[in-house]
Amino acid sequence: MEIKTYADLKEFCNSLNEEQLKQSPSVQVLDEMSVNIREATINDIDYFYNEDSEGLIPVENYNPDEWEGEPLESEYNTVVPAGTMVWLYDDSFFDEPLKEEG
Repeated sequence: MEIKTYADLKEFCNSLNEEQLKQSPSVQVLDEMSVNIREATINDIDYFYNEDSEGLIPVENYNPDEWEGEPLESEYNTVVPAGTMVWLYDDSFFDEPLKEEG
């Protein structure tokens, strides 16, 4: 099943039987590697990103001088308001080597 939205993921999860629901969820990363999902959250602060940023940055840390004077509210930046983005992640991703499948 193709998953494009959390609604798709919910539909898929609702189709699992009780035994499948007891399994640890994981996400395939790279070829033959997976990462367990250990936490889910919805952003509680505003973030922004742009084509030059390496991921999301808290809006409270925005400094126009670091972005060639570009104001936060511009075509260059995308703001992600609090309560609008869902993350499924593993906090230990960078602390442990990736687990090889098999």
